[in-house]
Amino acid sequence: MVGSSFYSGEWTETLGTDMIFSINSDAIDKSKMEFVAVSDTRLSTKKVLLSKDDDTKTNCSIDLGNNAG
Repeated sequence: MVGSSFYSGEWTETLGTDMIFSINSDAIDKSKMEFVAVSDTRLSTKKVLLSKDDDTKTNCSIDLGNNAG
């Protein structure tokens, strides 16, 4: 759950290496990024919509639209 949205995801291997950077929010120059790590895996997620049916069971539907990441 991120905010009020639910997501379903899985870890996947990447072709190559992802480099992970962070922006230091305390720094004066916000345009500089700091190297954090490298990874050969990525968390791929899709937004999940939750709803209740007439039997008060919780149903889950997955938006199969394109992934943003």
